[in-house]
Amino acid sequence: MIDPSIELRHLRYFLEAADTQNVSRAAERLGVSQPSISQQIKDLERALGVQLFHRLGKRIRLTPAGEDFRVHAQLVLRKLEHSVESLSQLEQQVRGHLHVGVVPAFNVPLMPTFLGTFHARYPRAGITVHELPVSEIETGLESGKIDVGLGLLLHTASTIEYETLSVDRFALLVPPHHALASQKTVKVADLEGHLLVLLPERYPMRRVQNEMFEHARVRPRIAEVDSSEVILRAITTMGAATLMPHMIFRDRPELGLRAIEFEGRIPSLDFGLVWLVGADKSSIARAFADIVRERFVVSGKR
Repeated sequence: MIDPSIELRHLRYFLEAADTQNVSRAAERLGVSQPSISQQIKDLERALGVQLFHRLGKRIRLTPAGEDFRVHAQLVLRKLEHSVESLSQLEQQVRGHLHVGVVPAFNVPLMPTFLGTFHARYPRAGITVHELPVSEIETGLESGKIDVGLGLLLHTASTIEYETLSVDRFALLVPPHHALASQKTVKVADLEGHLLVLLPERYPMRRVQNEMFEHARVRPRIAEVDSSEVILRAITTMGAATLMPHMIFRDRPELGLRAIEFEGRIPSLDFGLVWLVGADKSSIARAFADIVRERFVVSGKR
């Protein structure tokens, strides 16, 4: 394991001293004091547990261990320089305007963070977010109106490339005063007669919910609202419940809702990116997709 005390400045000071074979001359080139560079080299030797230089009066000469370390230190700095150059080139390339389709459930909890990160990294690029059902996102990809989509993956269209980033399942969300709030788990059949606030049937997620109700032979009372965010806030005032994937309400304690897991087997939900098959993924679209992937990787490690 790398000693965490070793920093890039240690490598730079070491390499300059190795090139000049003189600590004072190395300090002059680097614009630092001679005692400072001497101390940094001593700290590096202590961290590595080896002697890097023979001290010969005012001159210094690399030991065999120092010669070996010099090769690796040069490689580390060279890779760092290449990485910085690559990112700089990418930032210069990421321009133009991106059209992103996102399902309503993702818009409020995820998109503000994505937009902030995107703008900070690529200030020259523009972006428009279209809130749509995933079926309309796929249509937008096929027509060229959408560059990349984010939402529930249907896995049904041969013209669409589905990139799974997360697999989730529904939980029952209720306010603290709801009749089911004290339950640790519920069955789908327990929803009989209860008021549920759900998305309209044109949304694929709602169609999955309908299949759950049909399989359990249950008929809950249903109120439809065309906004996941309104649903999450309305169930408290309505004394109702809703079914949502965990990623929609995770990290949102301000909602004050209780999440109850379903017993038995319920459908899993694939979420991720959708692309048009065979389309040339622009640098701006790939840059946005990388930001989305970063977030899902972090969430998956929790």
